[in-house]
Amino acid sequence: MKKTFKLTVVLLAVMCVFGGLGFAADVMGNLSSVDSDSKEITLQTGEGSEWFSYSETTVWPQGVTDPMALLSKQVTLSVDESTGDVTSVQLS
Repeated sequence: MKKTFKLTVVLLAVMCVFGGLGFAADVMGNLSSVDSDSKEITLQTGEGSEWFSYSETTVWPQGVTDPMALLSKQVTLSVDESTGDVTSVQLS
């Protein structure tokens, strides 16, 4: 009984630690549109058009203050897989 309880506590602790970590995926493509009102960007990838949300915390390439400056550029987005939000944008 004590072993089962200890194992349960350890498993719950591990799940709390790893459950709080966000996993990111990189997506490459051509930035085809930016909607600053809804904070969404559309990327043309090898799989077609994909849209992503961004926020005030999204990190843009150095010197970029307006995402519209990246229209028609090849970029790599880091996307938080748990939320679907773009965490950073880099020129490819």
